[in-house]
Amino acid sequence: MAESSGLASEAPAEGARRQFARHMSAFTLATLSSRILGYVRDAGIAYFFGGGSYTDCYYAAFRIANFLRRTLGEGAMSASFVPVLTSVTREEGDRAAAEFHASLWSGLVLFTAALTSLGIVFARPIVLAMTYGFSSDPGKLALTTLLTRILFPFFVFITAAALAQAALFARRSFFAAALAPTCFSISVLAYLGLLAAGILRPAGMRERVIGLAVAAAAGGLLQWLVLLPGLARQGLLPRPRAPWGHPGVRRVLALLGPSLISVAAEQVDAFVDTLFASFLAAGSITALYNANRLLQLPLALFGISTATVALTHLSDHVASGDVSEYRRTLSDSLALTAFVLLPASAGLLALAGPMVRLLFQHGAFTPEAARTTAGALVFLALGLTAYGWMKVLVMAHYALKDAVTPVRVGVLKVAINVVFCLAFIGALKVRGLTLAASLSSWICSAVLLARLHSRVGLERRLWVSVAKSAGASVLLGLGCLAWLSALHRLGGTRPWIETTTTIGLAVPVYLLLASLFGIEERRVVRRLLKRA
Repeated sequence: MAESSGLASEAPAEGARRQFARHMSAFTLATLSSRILGYVRDAGIAYFFGGGSYTDCYYAAFRIANFLRRTLGEGAMSASFVPVLTSVTREEGDRAAAEFHASLWSGLVLFTAALTSLGIVFARPIVLAMTYGFSSDPGKLALTTLLTRILFPFFVFITAAALAQAALFARRSFFAAALAPTCFSISVLAYLGLLAAGILRPAGMRERVIGLAVAAAAGGLLQWLVLLPGLARQGLLPRPRAPWGHPGVRRVLALLGPSLISVAAEQVDAFVDTLFASFLAAGSITALYNANRLLQLPLALFGISTATVALTHLSDHVASGDVSEYRRTLSDSLALTAFVLLPASAGLLALAGPMVRLLFQHGAFTPEAARTTAGALVFLALGLTAYGWMKVLVMAHYALKDAVTPVRVGVLKVAINVVFCLAFIGALKVRGLTLAASLSSWICSAVLLARLHSRVGLERRLWVSVAKSAGASVLLGLGCLAWLSALHRLGGTRPWIETTTTIGLAVPVYLLLASLFGIEERRVVRRLLKRA
């Protein structure tokens, strides 16, 4: 990428920031809707199934199918596809882009169908490899194997949906694409609603959880179907075509190999945690899942959304050879991520207990399960900003068509995580696994950041903004703890009082601190809120 002549003027830079904020607001609003429904779905599962052996089986099986989806679908395929589709559209036009998309879609469907068939056949050894601790309980192992076979078709549907989302993102159509994951939650919630109404009456808990897996697989199909009208409007409606029919496919495959290893390494981290947790007390895997779901709300709203929008903009800057705009967009993205996720981390540290009790401690979900989940969430929250930065930094490398660096760092992260898990699991149990995840994420985000800084440089104001956001977040966290302590003295220990009043006070206090500290990113957040 060649250096552009001179720095961009303030007016174009401000216009680019406004466009970025507009795309962020569309993505964030859609993601918020998806995450709210996702919470309702998970709370419903907790209510009907509790937090014990049956949910451990379901979440272990779901993680196997989700591993393939996140690796090939939303991960490596999307990261390799968006920069190439952007280049093909710019260089060859919309017709060539449509042919490229059709060729890639056809190859993807054939490949995922073959992989799904193998997964169904070899489900038992796969489950044994991923959750070896279940081998001591034949019934638990058998149920997890059955659920895995039921969920494997989910991989085909959701990967096709992920490619459709990536195509719409590349065309800067963010809202509908980001809203599509709500279909998965709707399918599961419809099943839970039928249970609650007594329309479906499974014979026992085992049959209930099997029905849950069927609903989850159907949700993947629904998620792909709702994206087809958007693809049709963009002239990208998928149709059968020879997978080798466009040279762009070969360019994607050249990036895909290293990208697969990089994203797979990230997912292997999740399996490392699952493997270790399978040796702990019943409910540990469920606690990991629920803690991660709570962390995913701020991460998806501002970490993943920033990374997704940034990939499109950064790919455009690479295609046009504008290194100064690339540097500015990257610095803006990192500063915005830190501005939002640092205070979110402080809030989660203070509110882990009340939030888990409020959101999950109902029905069959016991106080002990809530305490285990809250403990896991506390240590997971320590790495929230690092998780968000890694998403942005990995996408920044993909925009440069550099998939090798994320591979090396991803493998490094797995190794560090395993070492930390072994070091902490004895004393901290499930909390040790989430502490290991946080520490390894901070180390690897620093490595990615240093690599990009040496290649393209980063604006000095990024570091100033991060330091200010960190200072304001520390003050916010201390204020949250003081407020909770005051509530306890007054007898206001109900979780809904603790959670709602603390969040209600924390948001305006942080924005006031941001104004006093002169943090520029508050203007972007104000635009996001205004547009939303």
